[in-house]
Amino acid sequence: MPEPSDPNVEAIDPVKRMKARLASAEGRKLYARRKAVVEPVNGQIKQARGFRQFSFRGLEGVRTEWTLVSLCHSLLKLFGHRLQTAHEAALSAQLGANPLLQAA
Repeated sequence: MPEPSDPNVEAIDPVKRMKARLASAEGRKLYARRKAVVEPVNGQIKQARGFRQFSFRGLEGVRTEWTLVSLCHSLLKLFGHRLQTAHEAALSAQLGANPLLQAA
C-alpha cells in the first residue's frame, strides 16, 4: 500500500486512500485525535444551536455561514463560562459571609 504522502495516492479511489492513511502510524495517531478534537463541537452546534443545514448556496456562502455559526457558538460558550464564573464567585461570597455555612 502506498504512503499517504506518495503523489500516486491521489489517483487511487478515496477508500484505498483512507486505508493507506490509516496504515501509517502517524495516520492512526491523527485519526484517534479526531474523536476528541472536532466532532464534539459539531455535535454541540447541531444539538444546542439547532443548526442542521446551510441556508446559502455555493462554497463561498457555506463557508461564510459556517464561520458565522462557529463564531456565535464560541461567543455563547465564552459568555456562558463568564456567567458561571460570576455566579460561582457570588455564591462563594455568600457562603463566606454566613457563619453557619463556614462551620460545615
